Amino acid sequence: MGRKMVEGSISHGTMRNADLIPKFCGLLENLSKDTLHPSHVDMCEAIRESIKTDPDYFETELADYDLHDLFEALDLYSEPGYYFGSHPGDGSDFGFWKE
Repeated sequence: MGRKMVEGSISHGTMRNADLIPKFCGLLENLSKDTLHPSHVDMCEAIRESIKTDPDYFETELADYDLHDLFEALDLYSEPGYYFGSHPGDGSDFGFWKE
């Protein structure tokens, strides 16, 4: 898998699904377009469809599960010795961090 992660913050100061899900989906799609796993493409397409068709999507349990899945998928694109998640000193700062 080709990797193009950049160490540091991707989103800071919010923990709202409405802020994180679109940002993380866009990041996942842009990390490595030519090597993106097909299931990640499908996941982002399904999320975008849910956002478009359900005005309450971000408040649903499905959105919570989708956010969890996005965290797991983005972590797969971490360089060795890094992880995708919250900063150890700031739980609202999400990005790629050195382990």
